[in-house]
Amino acid sequence: MSCIRKSDLYKMIAKLRQRWGLEENEYNIDIIGLCQSHGIKVGKVPFTKAGLRGIASIGNLHAPDVIILNSHRSKIEQKIDCAHEVVHLVFHRNIACKSFNCFETALPSQDKYLEWQANEGGAELNVPFQTLLPKIKKNYRLLNTHLDITYFKEELVQEYNVTEAVISFRLESLKYEIEQFVNGVPMRDLRILSYTSQLKQGINIKSLNAIAEDDLSKDFVTRHCNVCQNTIIRPNTTFCPICGGKSFRWGEGKMKYTKMENYDNGKIKICPVCDNDETDIDGDFCQICRALLVNKCDDRSVDNYSDDWQPCGQILPSNARYCPKCGARSTFFNDEILKPWNWKEPSLPVGDGFMNIPDSFDLPDGVEDEGLPFN
Repeated sequence: MSCIRKSDLYKMIAKLRQRWGLEENEYNIDIIGLCQSHGIKVGKVPFTKAGLRGIASIGNLHAPDVIILNSHRSKIEQKIDCAHEVVHLVFHRNIACKSFNCFETALPSQDKYLEWQANEGGAELNVPFQTLLPKIKKNYRLLNTHLDITYFKEELVQEYNVTEAVISFRLESLKYEIEQFVNGVPMRDLRILSYTSQLKQGINIKSLNAIAEDDLSKDFVTRHCNVCQNTIIRPNTTFCPICGGKSFRWGEGKMKYTKMENYDNGKIKICPVCDNDETDIDGDFCQICRALLVNKCDDRSVDNYSDDWQPCGQILPSNARYCPKCGARSTFFNDEILKPWNWKEPSLPVGDGFMNIPDSFDLPDGVEDEGLPFN
């Protein structure tokens, strides 16, 4: 698969879905579980090489395909990384490279076209365009300001169980298709074009990301924490939910802190300790490992400010280390489910991404420290 169109790539992803037994346009899927059930061996190890997100190695008659993910990344990030590696394994089997090491930042020597395929294909696997476009069309007349679009993207993050970066990527990649669909072009008649093809044909569409970025009102409705650079959009916030700071400035911050998917009552859908996904039950504790599944303002907080201070007990976002109203520590922070906002991975003087692989994990032949990075 050397040179294909974006529309053909989407058709190939649709065939992969069909082969895996998924319903048409099904989303919020367990990609790691699907890989394992279809013969792809998936391991998670704590990579020590900076920026390394995942490794894919093509197997043969004697060894299975293998995907290795960075255990330092969140569960949702691992899911996104796994989808990227799947595209390499399924669609890039006939090229000279038999292993792919994927990094956060592209290296100049890597084949960016293959990486475009892996990024675009992985995004389509997680967020099918035929499900996304109707949601956008339904809300399009309401998506006029930075705040409107930010809230809408947050809803999509929760519904598709992906990161904000993936949703932003889809809104950018599909901006021409979105423009056609909201203006009445039927789904079957859409012209699906890559950004390069759009440029060649003189097509210049403004994405929802660009509309939000160009909205001058964003500087008056958003603040960011001076300490951790977390963007604060919600009103009536006294304390930063990430670091507990109380000093804010107007405008967006530079950092995003990943959330775990949750139900409307605040309970997260996958236990962060044992990965149990049967959490939609009566009660707030995991029935497998007893971990608390709801992040709350915690009465065990050690950050009391006065003798008569009491935590307010409200339910918090899944990434909140502190309550934004009273400043108490969250249950997830006290239980060490969430690390401190400024926690950094231990650095080693030498690391090639394989140093911490357990002895019981059999790596396939030919896995080398060279491959393709993320764009």
